[in-house]
Amino acid sequence: MPSSTQPAGQSASQQPDAMLVGHITAQLGQYPVVQARYTQTQTRAALRRPLTSGGVLLFARDSGVVWTIDRPMHAVYTITDRGVRQVDDAGADASPAQTPPAAAAQVSRMLRAVLGGDLSALYSQFDVSAQGTATRWRMRLVPNQPQIAQVLRQVDLEGGDFVTSLDIVQANGDTLQWSFADQHALPAIPGRERAWLSAR
Repeated sequence: MPSSTQPAGQSASQQPDAMLVGHITAQLGQYPVVQARYTQTQTRAALRRPLTSGGVLLFARDSGVVWTIDRPMHAVYTITDRGVRQVDDAGADASPAQTPPAAAAQVSRMLRAVLGGDLSALYSQFDVSAQGTATRWRMRLVPNQPQIAQVLRQVDLEGGDFVTSLDIVQANGDTLQWSFADQHALPAIPGRERAWLSAR
């Protein structure tokens, strides 16, 4: 069950934030398996125009995350406690045509903490602030661990019953933005994705 425990040593002025964060994560954490379509926009200082891609995200609280890229190319990545893998449609390791940025892996782990209602994991890695209500909210995460700060500067999330957008600023100033649509809870992990996530 998601925890709404506030972090130790928190001032009175910070407690309303912590209460809202607790409500948000408890609400998101009631869905063990969520699937959504996404559009990703990546902006880099070295590029004249943003890079855009899209596909399907499957989040499984107890297993990991499956990122399926449908455009402009096809690729599937699984991110679990064992690491990041690129797989083919049969679930075998695929030649890494494109390695996902370190930020994507870190964000996937952060999403597991947020969507899984794991406040202890969230506060152990980020300073968290929030505003709004449990049905329409915004949350900002700022790394409080040096190894995360080497990759991420800040993460902003918006949503209601589900996360609708996620914007991150990387340590080098590049940005990644995700917008999510058609979010829905699933009763279980589909068979193909379950095989991908359980492969070793």
